[in-house]
Amino acid sequence: MHRRVKVLLYGQVVGELSQNDSGFLFQYAPDYHGPAISISLPVAQRQFPSEMLHPYFASLAPEGWLRQRYSQIQHRDENDLLGMLIDNGKNLLGAIQILPWEE
Repeated sequence: MHRRVKVLLYGQVVGELSQNDSGFLFQYAPDYHGPAISISLPVAQRQFPSEMLHPYFASLAPEGWLRQRYSQIQHRDENDLLGMLIDNGKNLLGAIQILPWEE
């Protein structure tokens, strides 16, 4: 499965999060020089690969009964955290948004 989304902070694109058969990858945009989105993801022109969805992004997904409810309503596998973030990326807690590149 190959998916790619843009990550915004206060409405500004800060980077890209992607998923392929090997796992996940986050990379800051080349022209981004603002604050880091997480202490574990310092602003740098390098890639941050991970076999699992990086804990920072996973923490933005719903948990418990709310995850189950989203899974039912949105017809998503309960373990598809990136899918849930894509479906709900405009309304995440805090200043972060996760949106398809088409938007």
